[in-house]
Amino acid sequence: SYLTDHLPLRRQAVAADSWIDLRLFGDSPDSEVHLGRGGWLFFDSDLRRPCIVDTPIPEILARLERLGATLRGAGRDFHFLIVPSKNAIYPEYTTQTIGRFGECALRKREELRGLLDADAVAGYLDLWSLLEDAKQREQRPLFFSNDSHINSYGASLVARELVDAARPGLWRTDALALAGVRKHTGDLTRLMGLPQVIEAERYEVRRPGVGLLKPEEIVLEGGPPIRRYFSES
Repeated sequence: SYLTDHLPLRRQAVAADSWIDLRLFGDSPDSEVHLGRGGWLFFDSDLRRPCIVDTPIPEILARLERLGATLRGAGRDFHFLIVPSKNAIYPEYTTQTIGRFGECALRKREELRGLLDADAVAGYLDLWSLLEDAKQREQRPLFFSNDSHINSYGASLVARELVDAARPGLWRTDALALAGVRKHTGDLTRLMGLPQVIEAERYEVRRPGVGLLKPEEIVLEGGPPIRRYFSES
């Protein structure tokens, strides 16, 4: 295994093999990545994960109820949200194959949402509806097309929901500002062995007297750096 991983030109060979799979045969070079429509990519684990755990949905909600009751009994506030997967918000970019892989998860998701709509667990924040409404209203992407994660603007909606729940009125919409466009290398393209860069908007919250210090970077060989951010006020 060590020799295989350290063969000369191994990285170039992997990239060439991946390019042939993707460009000539129209197939994903990695089983963890599914090719969607319009260049969108989807993570296999996001499609299957809800069905790997066999705990019934009502039992999961009952455990959340008990957790919330315990924390509130100790004088704490309790709020939780469920961040939907990329394919749940953007089904129009999936294919029939992706739909088959995610069929079980879709049934579980519909059961979960139905139970929460009928009798929400105390402290539940409905992020699904928030992201669906934002998608229709604002006509801007909330997830990276080449990545499994929510993007900067989508993350700001999650932050707003949490801040409003913890302290209503604290979040200021006018403090959220576009900080420019940055280059983003999608994690799913790295998995395929063909790192792809796209341009994506970056948003930040600007508050008087609060500044973001230059991040400390830990460089990793063959991957993106780990960035630790600090703020001062």
